[in-house]
Amino acid sequence: MKGKAGKANLPRLFIFMVYQTTPRTKETIAALWRLEKIILDSLNFNEVVQEICDSVLLELGYLKLGYQIVVLCLTDQKDRQLKRIAISHTKKARQAIKESPIPFHEIVIPLSYRDNILIKTMRQKAPHVTRKWPDILMPSFSEDEALKIQKSLGIRTSIVYPVLARNKAIGALIFSMSKDPIEVSADEKDLIRSFSDIVGLAVQNASLYTKLEEATQKLEKANRDLRRLDRLKDEFVFIATHELKNPVTAMRGYLSMIGEGSFGKVPDKLKEAVDQLNISNLQLVNLVNDLLQIARSEAKTLTISAKEFDLCPLIEQLVESLKPLAQQKKLDLTHDCVNTELKVMADPDRVKEVVNNLVSNAIKYSEKGTIRVSHIIQNGLAVTHVADQGVGISEDDQKKIFTRFFRAEEEVARGTPGTGLGLFIVKQLVEKMKGKIWFTSQLGKGSTFSFSLPMASQYVDRST
Repeated sequence: MKGKAGKANLPRLFIFMVYQTTPRTKETIAALWRLEKIILDSLNFNEVVQEICDSVLLELGYLKLGYQIVVLCLTDQKDRQLKRIAISHTKKARQAIKESPIPFHEIVIPLSYRDNILIKTMRQKAPHVTRKWPDILMPSFSEDEALKIQKSLGIRTSIVYPVLARNKAIGALIFSMSKDPIEVSADEKDLIRSFSDIVGLAVQNASLYTKLEEATQKLEKANRDLRRLDRLKDEFVFIATHELKNPVTAMRGYLSMIGEGSFGKVPDKLKEAVDQLNISNLQLVNLVNDLLQIARSEAKTLTISAKEFDLCPLIEQLVESLKPLAQQKKLDLTHDCVNTELKVMADPDRVKEVVNNLVSNAIKYSEKGTIRVSHIIQNGLAVTHVADQGVGISEDDQKKIFTRFFRAEEEVARGTPGTGLGLFIVKQLVEKMKGKIWFTSQLGKGSTFSFSLPMASQYVDRST
């Protein structure tokens, strides 16, 4: 009893190898290893299912033993059908396809049709033998159609084995032959049974791999399409903004002339409307300029003319020009530069754009307090801080603050005009000048935006 219990726990193939050592058995085992290598060598689903149908007949010479056709069927759980997937590349198989009134891949059996021997085989997870093809072809074929084809092919027996994956029936293998069931040897049955076990694993592996490949290909195509759309969008933005720039500039010129009385005195009622038009036009000019900056950056045509200059006087002049804007909101705008000289290697015009944007944002999003611009030297870099006591930025918004067209969700931010392009452009400009930009913020308490630029001396050292 102990021996039997031990035997019961061993894999079937291993028991077969240990307890039966006849030359024929050894040949069968060697054949199984060959079959396993053949069908597991590929992960392409279509290749694997075809090898499953061909290998027993062509590789092992089972055609000489009377085996004529092998068919692999797999379940489609979505449609609740058993579908023909592959058929052996043999003369009788080609004849069967030719004589069939239904195309091979359109032969389906409802999983609910229990009179079909394939469905029985799957439900019982056990092989079945039939001498009548209606058992494997109905209800897709009528009984007369099935028998007519069977007779024409000279098929006398079909053995059906379940295809299992993790002990779940996922399909069936049909072995059709020109001999009677009694003529099928035990060795043949053992090999086919063991082969059917391998098939389940091969089909499952190949199916998963092929699905992964298909998903990868779809993703790659989607990425290519997105890149193409992105290029088209950039081209459109570039062309549209270029076309807009001239009429917008002309509008600004005419509005300025109207405001200055070049076309006669402007009535008081009209003056307010002209002022509002000027404000709107300025917003449009800024938007067009921002879009052009982005288009140039994306097209890698954004130019940086780096040269050595003293940062403090440049920023001092800019801060002074922005003080009236801050005073309108009763904000203190200060600039502290403790260093007598803070020479950097950068593009002065681009630096002014960066600081103008950061200080303007600080004014926009502050209702009280002080906005302080300051500088320090840190690790060979000139670091500029723009600190405010404004609305601050929530943690969720902080992750997206440098992305295009992003606007914060806070109530004050929502009511403040803007395109959501400024900080994106600032980041592009700073990085083009070999610097970095970062920030700290606390909702309701304010933000500090900081950026670094290479010191002129350090810049020279790196290039020598």
